[in-house]
Amino acid sequence: MTQIEFVTELEQALRGNVEERIIQENVRYYNDYISEQRAAGKSEEEIFASLGSPRLIAKTIIDTSGEASTQGNSRAGSYNYSTDSDDSSTGGDGWSFSWMKETASKNWVTKTIAILAIVAVVFLVLSIIFKLVAILFKPAVVVLAVAAVYYLVKNSSNK
Repeated sequence: MTQIEFVTELEQALRGNVEERIIQENVRYYNDYISEQRAAGKSEEEIFASLGSPRLIAKTIIDTSGEASTQGNSRAGSYNYSTDSDDSSTGGDGWSFSWMKETASKNWVTKTIAILAIVAVVFLVLSIIFKLVAILFKPAVVVLAVAAVYYLVKNSSNK
């Protein structure tokens, strides 16, 4: 696969699914990225093997831009370029997908809140069940005690 084939396939997969601005940002990003990797001495095989399928990348962009637009995030599909290649948040290649980090962070928080809510509901249901059992158990103890006394009185009077 060549750079032109990769970018063309990515653009075709994005077309009609996201805004033109997002398409152009991502085409520019991948063109710049491939050029920089080539300048760093990597072969096209290495570059495209590390990138993966352009259609899978497009699906990820479409999915994340849809989530971001429903959340009112105006930076859907954007990326930041840092010239400091030692920046640990960029993985050392200078590119930072801050929107991916934000989405992952929001998803983690959402999942944690959902798990806590489920645990709270289960705790509430179990508390209600145990209260009902306790309420029903008290009369049962009284009835059993009365029955035991009745049985003892009846049997002792028969002797």
